[in-house]
Amino acid sequence: MSGFDEPWSLGKIGVVPGKDPFKTFMEVLRHISEKAKSHGKRIGFFADIEQGASTLSKHPELLRTCRTGPSLIPGFTRSGPITRALLNRWPSGAFRRWSPGVWGWNELFPDYHRSFFNINELTATGRKYDTLGILNTTWTDSRQTIYRLVYPGIAFGAQPRGNRSGVDTNSFFRDYCASVYPAATAAEIAAALEELSTVEEIFEHVLGTTTQSAFWADPLAPAHLKKLQASQAEVRRARLLAESAQERVQRAMRISSDRRSRASCWRLACSTTSA
Repeated sequence: MSGFDEPWSLGKIGVVPGKDPFKTFMEVLRHISEKAKSHGKRIGFFADIEQGASTLSKHPELLRTCRTGPSLIPGFTRSGPITRALLNRWPSGAFRRWSPGVWGWNELFPDYHRSFFNINELTATGRKYDTLGILNTTWTDSRQTIYRLVYPGIAFGAQPRGNRSGVDTNSFFRDYCASVYPAATAAEIAAALEELSTVEEIFEHVLGTTTQSAFWADPLAPAHLKKLQASQAEVRRARLLAESAQERVQRAMRISSDRRSRASCWRLACSTTSA
């Protein structure tokens, strides 16, 4: 992998006066691709479609360039089905690998409901379009991200896809915790993960922004306060769920004698406090 995702500054940095900035982008891409090819390798790079910097959406000519060179890996990290209408815009077999993601960047807690749907949907659709596989991604756009909280999402993406209906999202936390945590604490942590996922989802919907940025917002600012007042019932439900998750994690910490499990519980406890 060579990156090239979300080139927000394309056209602003290192551009030769009078030269198309996209041509500069392609020259760098070709240069790296040829270097890799000389060592018997073929690079893959992220090509955003209708999200991120929308590189491929704005420059479909990338497909012609990349048929024998670097491999395009489109990222689909938003929720919602990958529709045939979107994919039919591109030639059959254009994408051999696709990239979903664990939605944890810029959030206090990963949005697992969105992530699980996204990974299952993309994998199922990929089968129809003869892809080789998926590259499940996580991103730390913000230094505030508690990265280890996304571990369940990494495990979800790594599950064998023999079952064509996808991984069972209703039982995943239970199965994951049974493998990772001691038997005495697994059920408590599984329930806490589900509760915190719902809390994250509620605040994303109520606030209409990332929860990390909302965490630092002035709670009494008129626009912010208006959103909270309009959704008092949902905000109260989120608080009760967060408190329940906090109690579960605290019980698990008291029960567990395993140091690694206690450390993992402590990270969850940080999220319950933030929520």
